[in-house]
Amino acid sequence: MKTRAALSFAFDVVAWLSPGAARSMTPAERGVYVDLLAYQCQKGFIPATEVEDPEMLARMCNTTPDEFMGIWKRLERKFTRTAAGDYVNAKLAEVMAPTHSEPPAGKVMTLPVQQTMFGGEPVETKPGKPSKNEVGELVAYFCQQWVTTHRPDDGKPPRLTRADKGQAATLVRDHGLNRAKEFVDRYLRDRDAWYLQQGHPLSMINRKVNAYRIGEGEAKPEPARRGHARASAKYDKTSDGTGDL
Repeated sequence: MKTRAALSFAFDVVAWLSPGAARSMTPAERGVYVDLLAYQCQKGFIPATEVEDPEMLARMCNTTPDEFMGIWKRLERKFTRTAAGDYVNAKLAEVMAPTHSEPPAGKVMTLPVQQTMFGGEPVETKPGKPSKNEVGELVAYFCQQWVTTHRPDDGKPPRLTRADKGQAATLVRDHGLNRAKEFVDRYLRDRDAWYLQQGHPLSMINRKVNAYRIGEGEAKPEPARRGHARASAKYDKTSDGTGDL
């Protein structure tokens, strides 16, 4: 019997909402597509007999058999036939194989939607020493979300300092890449007037992370400290915000 962990795959909402193949689908097609991927994840394949007589699949997708078949004709190209004639999304089948379904203890297997559906390899992240690619991904994510949140007139992300990049590495090391992205989202949505005035520098996110974890019941409050370091100046701007990382 598959474990609950083996019956799941991570959903990268940033990739799903970014321009790409999924954006060319209608809302109905995207909904049916995700349902079919979930069904394959649970069963291992989509039986050809259920596609040919789609009453059950239509109920699962909350649509009619005729509507389902109309959508299936546009989605069928995303599935291949097995030797037995059934259907599988090849990339999902690959990442759900036994070598991937049970990640080693302490590791988190992330399977972004753009990779499981549109190509690419699984990406492993785990708390511990972060790789340069992981830190770079978090920095790029911060810059992208910063522009979306702050809407600067020039449309450019902030110029990152060595302290900013060091804080990104600390976040990935202590919490893993996916969790670090969640903290970035929470930080940039934080309406604290002082952080708004400073422009949400990445180097200062560590002051808020513990508070976010306390709010989620993950950590206990720390005693108040004296003599906090002075705040850094507001960000300058560069063309890409990634510096020499």
